Amino acid sequence: MNNNSNQCSFLKLHQLLHVMLLQTVHSRDLAAVGYDPMHLLLEVKFKLSGRVYAFFEVKKQEYLEMMASKSIGHYFNTMIKHNHRSMKVSK
Repeated sequence: MNNNSNQCSFLKLHQLLHVMLLQTVHSRDLAAVGYDPMHLLLEVKFKLSGRVYAFFEVKKQEYLEMMASKSIGHYFNTMIKHNHRSMKVSK
């Protein structure tokens, strides 16, 4: 099984169980985020659309830096959004 197949399988299972807890954040664009360090998976819920996206292979250090940054949205947009594969999880 290749990496994309593994990610798709994991995402299907994740959608069925949807066990990730999202934490509300103070951001103009982001409503909440959640992180699964075991799978290096970041979930982001956007305020405007309400959609949730999963971002793959996000290192724990990236997540911690984003949460500690002065602007979570800016960090997300510059360091994560275009540097990690993503997939829509809901809505």
